[in-house]
Amino acid sequence: MSFHFYVKNNTPVTFSQVLTNKYVPKQVAIAYEKEKNEIIQGFSKLYIPLESSRGVVITKDDDEYDIELNTGASETDYYLATRVALALGELNNSDITDELGEIFSADGLQEEYTKKWAQEIESYGINALIHIIQEHSSSVQLNGCKRAYYFGEKMLQKLTNEQHLTEAEIAKNIVEDIKQLQFIEDIQKDIHVPTLMEADFIEGTQSFISVAPNFRLLLIKADCIILRNDEHLAKFDYEDFIELPKIKEKLHPIDEEQFIMESLSNHEYQKIIKQYIKALIAKEKPKKSKSKWKFWK
Repeated sequence: MSFHFYVKNNTPVTFSQVLTNKYVPKQVAIAYEKEKNEIIQGFSKLYIPLESSRGVVITKDDDEYDIELNTGASETDYYLATRVALALGELNNSDITDELGEIFSADGLQEEYTKKWAQEIESYGINALIHIIQEHSSSVQLNGCKRAYYFGEKMLQKLTNEQHLTEAEIAKNIVEDIKQLQFIEDIQKDIHVPTLMEADFIEGTQSFISVAPNFRLLLIKADCIILRNDEHLAKFDYEDFIELPKIKEKLHPIDEEQFIMESLSNHEYQKIIKQYIKALIAKEKPKKSKSKWKFWK
């Protein structure tokens, strides 16, 4: 469920060279905190703020640049992919090959892969995605241009609640929902987006986010959720955290597995930590033996 363009890797190219190329729109951003003066290598992603959903993936190996689009990409992403391919083709003095193996010059690619093509192909792969969800009754993680989006039966029902929607209309709904999540901090000014991090715990390396009081936030799916005060640190598995009664009443679904969480007051926050520590102590406290030793035997 992806679409590809390929360009020969004839020379090292920096992100800046691509972003300033005549074919590429000026507002393009780089994902994963890469710097403009870095040479493109390995895996990277470009996107247009507020317009992209999944962005355009660039994977570079010794032989070629692979410009990739994935199911749920927006019309803007599809168009951007053609512009990135054109820029890399010019910078590498290379023709461009599509995933069918057809070779294009710059002029040929622009004639074949137009904005109209981008509009028509936006629904590419949506039926296959829906089939996977219905067949396995599970959610699918779609990596957006800024963060993951989880799509499953609940979101499918929400986004297809109108009867007789075409594949293109369903795709449009899904793309718009992905876009809303990618740029939620720009759309909703009063929301805090925590940083998804990794650390080594007793259980091994786990992803986590830290939750603080008095912040309305995007509850990003992670292995665990951390709350802390001056004395204690409370670590919850994500699934356990969202089932806490005080947390559950503050959650509003944003996709299949993530939420907008209304702020916790200081009192609520400290109470959750206190209850966690109390439960932890009770769990670790050794149980009294019920055995009756008869020392005279």
